[in-house]
Amino acid sequence: MIAGRFKDSISMLTSALSEWPTGQQRDRGLCLARLANAYAVAGRIEESCESGKLALIALGQAPSARTATCLRQLRGKLVPHRRQADVVGLQELLAKAV
Repeated sequence: MIAGRFKDSISMLTSALSEWPTGQQRDRGLCLARLANAYAVAGRIEESCESGKLALIALGQAPSARTATCLRQLRGKLVPHRRQADVVGLQELLAKAV
């Protein structure tokens, strides 16, 4: 993502999630939060919200400062889309959690 290759990032993160080992919920949450950010930057807002919600669930099960930071970054990336229903719902959840 740092290099601006969001499509590659999305592909790599989705692939990693499909093979994620059981019992590593905290790291899975971070991966989901990073995926949500990549989707947001790529303009895939619905998928960003979906991944963001899953990251929030993981954060609730296994707290992580890195995941919380990543989700705060997601809030900023979704501001241009703040009127979309799915974004409104996620922003409310994010405001309560992070």
